[in-house]
Amino acid sequence: AAVENSSDVIIFVSQAYKESANCQAEARYANKLCKQKKLKLHFVMVDQNYLEPEGWLGLMLGDALWVQCWSPNQVNDAAQQLSKVVNKAIPGAPKPGQPAPSVAHSTPAASAPTFSQA
Repeated sequence: AAVENSSDVIIFVSQAYKESANCQAEARYANKLCKQKKLKLHFVMVDQNYLEPEGWLGLMLGDALWVQCWSPNQVNDAAQQLSKVVNKAIPGAPKPGQPAPSVAHSTPAASAPTFSQA
């Protein structure tokens, strides 16, 4: 139900994400809804050594624009880039600089980036 109720879906691209059957099923479903113009897909590359996925994920990513976020110093820039495109789709969304709404996501534990800010 989470995908159906979303205006945007953010896919955090990694080898582990591609290899996860659950992530594949959810991404394919989101892609189907995107093709029906029911939501928008956004891609965040979280592994600088995995920038050209193959197979189902490579086909889905195609020539889409993506956000770079594989190191801690890229987190703020990535969040700002995503905020600009996602907030366009949300009526009454906070303006840049205002607190962002909470985001629910699923990602395999092995691919979830872990960043800490000093």
